[in-house]
Amino acid sequence: MKRTRINCPDCGERLSSNRITHHYRSAHDNADVPADAVSLQRFNQHWVLADNGCHEWTGQLSKDGYGKFAPFNAYYTPAYRWRYMLEFPDLDYGNVYMDHLCRNRRCVNIEHLEPTTPRGNILRGETLAAANIAKTHCNRGHEFNEENTYSSPTRPSHRQCKKCRKITDDARKVKRGKK
Repeated sequence: MKRTRINCPDCGERLSSNRITHHYRSAHDNADVPADAVSLQRFNQHWVLADNGCHEWTGQLSKDGYGKFAPFNAYYTPAYRWRYMLEFPDLDYGNVYMDHLCRNRRCVNIEHLEPTTPRGNILRGETLAAANIAKTHCNRGHEFNEENTYSSPTRPSHRQCKKCRKITDDARKVKRGKK
């Protein structure tokens, strides 16, 4: 694996990412500077301000188009998540997803991020599941309400219009010759 080479924030010397922390702390008498501060300086070299207020990541991208960042002595992590965790360290990140309110995957602006549940993140997105949950009427125009909506016990998130279900069942019975 090829090591990333970066410039020292003070002297500009080009070093591999695994050597920069040691160099920065010893050569520049910065032993009291925490690794997060050094990582933040390096992080800030990899984004630019866009016209819409997004901080667009210019560093490496994941295959899905999200920014990737490797803090010192750590593995790659989503850049937006690392920045949010640095700002809000007390938040429990166990089952938390970050929703990009701006819908820009490269954005690392913490003002454009909001913690949410996995389900909440999917339903806020531009996905088929989000579009289906937002529907208030079925394809035939019947309203989805409590008395007209059927939810399967095995698939509670899958809903069907009871009137359409009856129409389909009746048509199937006629086709089979049972009615």
